[in-house]
Amino acid sequence: MNQFDKTSPRSRSLRIAATSQIAVAVAALVSGCGGGGSVTAEAPLVQPADVGTISMDVTDGPASHLDQVWVTVTEVWFHLSESATAGEAKWEKFRLGTPVTIDMNSLSNGALAKAFNGITLPVGSYKQIRVFLAGPGDALTTSAKAAGLLYNDQVNLTDAKGVKQSVPLELASSAQGIKLSGDFTIAKGKTLRLAVEFNVGDDVVRFSHNGTDGFKLQPNLRYFDLDKAAAVTGKVDTSACKTVATPCKDITIKLEEPSTDGTHQRVVRWTTAKPDGSFTLYPVPASTGRTYDAVITGRNTQPMIIRDVPAKPGSTPAAGAVVLSSVALPIKAASEFPVNIKPGVNPTGSRVAFYATPSAKDKPYELGFSHMNMFTGTLVRDHRLANAPLLVGSYVAGGSPAFVATAPVEGAGAYSAVFSANNFKRAAASASVMASAAVPATATTPAVAAGVNTSFVVPPVMQPLASVAQLGTVTGNVIQAKPGTWDRGFLVASHGGAVVNAIALDSLLAANGGASGAYSIGNLPSGSKALPLSSGSYDVFARVWNSKAPDKVKVVAVKDHADLRNTSTATLNVMLP
Repeated sequence: MNQFDKTSPRSRSLRIAATSQIAVAVAALVSGCGGGGSVTAEAPLVQPADVGTISMDVTDGPASHLDQVWVTVTEVWFHLSESATAGEAKWEKFRLGTPVTIDMNSLSNGALAKAFNGITLPVGSYKQIRVFLAGPGDALTTSAKAAGLLYNDQVNLTDAKGVKQSVPLELASSAQGIKLSGDFTIAKGKTLRLAVEFNVGDDVVRFSHNGTDGFKLQPNLRYFDLDKAAAVTGKVDTSACKTVATPCKDITIKLEEPSTDGTHQRVVRWTTAKPDGSFTLYPVPASTGRTYDAVITGRNTQPMIIRDVPAKPGSTPAAGAVVLSSVALPIKAASEFPVNIKPGVNPTGSRVAFYATPSAKDKPYELGFSHMNMFTGTLVRDHRLANAPLLVGSYVAGGSPAFVATAPVEGAGAYSAVFSANNFKRAAASASVMASAAVPATATTPAVAAGVNTSFVVPPVMQPLASVAQLGTVTGNVIQAKPGTWDRGFLVASHGGAVVNAIALDSLLAANGGASGAYSIGNLPSGSKALPLSSGSYDVFARVWNSKAPDKVKVVAVKDHADLRNTSTATLNVMLP
C-alpha cells in the first residue's frame, strides 16, 4: 500500500503512525498499512546527497465550549521561501494516499498525535509549511466516514437546550492550504521534531447564519521544537465555587511572557483544566533560565497571576515537569460582565484581547481573547470578563504561591481592549472597558438577565505595520450566470487560510436585476516595488445564498489569487453559478 503520493520531483521514505488521540479511523488506516511501517514513494528522478528528516506531531489548545472539532488532513507542503504562493513552483509536496481525520479537541493537556514521521527533505532552511485539509463540502473521505462524521471538517456541540448538533467547520480556501511560517532547518542526517498547534479554542470562530450558529476555522498555526521543550503541570480546586449561584467553569491556564517589543505579555501556551481540576502545559518553549507567568481565568472566576514559573528544558509530562503549586490552586468565584464590539472593526479578520496590569512596573497581562465574526467584524456572542481584583502571587519551588488581591492599573474590574490583525499595528480602544450600571432583567431583554448591560467597545482605526508599504484594494465584478439566483452573501479576501477582510454582497447582488455589479475589498496590507510584502497575496471567495432558501449556502472560490506583494491594486472577477 503506497501511503503517500509523491508530487515533487524527489522521492522520500515516509512513515505515518497513530496514537490513542487520533480517531478510530486512523487506527484502522495504520493497521491496514502494516502497523505504520515505512513506505516508499515513486522512484526518484534525482536523489539529493544531503538530506535530513522532519517529523510532525499535532497538538491543540482546547475549545471547552465544543464537544469535538474534527479536521481531515490530506497533504503537507514545504518551501524555502516564505512568500511563495500555493500556485508557484519548487514546493516539496507530500500527499496522503488516504486522508487522516483527527478530533483536535482531544489533543490538549500535553497530548500529541503523530501525523507525519520521517519525511525526507533536502538540507536547507525552509520558511513555509502548508497543511491541507479536505473541505467540508468535498466528498466524504474514508477516514471521516469511519469516524461517523457528516463532513470532513466538523464541529460537534451541545446547544443551550442540551441538544447535540453536528455542523460543518468552514474553511477559507481548502485548495490553498493553511500557512505556517517560521524557520525550519533541515540538517544532514538529523531529524527536526515539530509539534504543530491547531488552537481550536481561539481559532474556531462562531458566526451566525439564518438565526443559527456556524463555525469557521480562522487558523493561526504555531509550532514547537520538541527537542527544546518543557512541561508545566498542576491542579485547580473549584470546590469553593460550588456554593454560589453561578459556579466557576471553563478554567483556563495560560503561560505568558513579555512580547518582543516589550509592550505587553503574550500568550505562549494555554490549556483548560480537566474535570478533576488537573492540567498539563506541553510542549512549552524552554531554555536555561527562561520563565513564564501563569494566568488563570474562567467563567465567574477571579483572575490569578503566578509570576516567575520556570520552564525546565527536556522535561515532559511524564518526567521532570514543573509543578505550579504543591496544593491545588483555590479558585474563587467572582461576578462578571458582558462585552461586545460596536461598530464592527475593519479589517473584519481582526482579534480583540482584554488586558489588566497589576502595577505600574508590570506589562499588561492578557485575561481574555476573541476573534471577530470574520464576516462582520463584531462578536456573535458577548465576551465575559471578571468584575473583581486580580489575585497575584509568585512561584515557590516545592511550595504554593501566596496570593494578594490587587486592583489593576486600569481600575477595579476594568480592562484595556486591544485590537490586532496580521500586518496591522496593535491598537487600543480609547477607553477602558468595565461593567455597565446594573439594570433590572426583563422578559424582552434576555441579554440583561444577569442584571448587567453589555459594555460596548468602540474599535480604533487600524493602521498597517511599518513593513507594509500601503493598504491595497482588490476590485472587479461579481457576475451571476443566472441573475437572481443569489441575493445574500459576503465576498472575502483571505491569506494562508485565514480571513483578512470581507464585505457584504446583499445590495450588489440585487443591483441590475442580480446580473452583475462592481465590488471593492479594501484595507488589505500590500507591498510596493521598493518595499515588497511577502504575505501580500490573497485568495478571494464568495459565500452566497438566496433569502428564500437560506440554508443552501454556496462557497465559490476564485481560481486566481490577488497578488498585492508589489502593488496596491489587483482585479479579479467573481463568477457565480
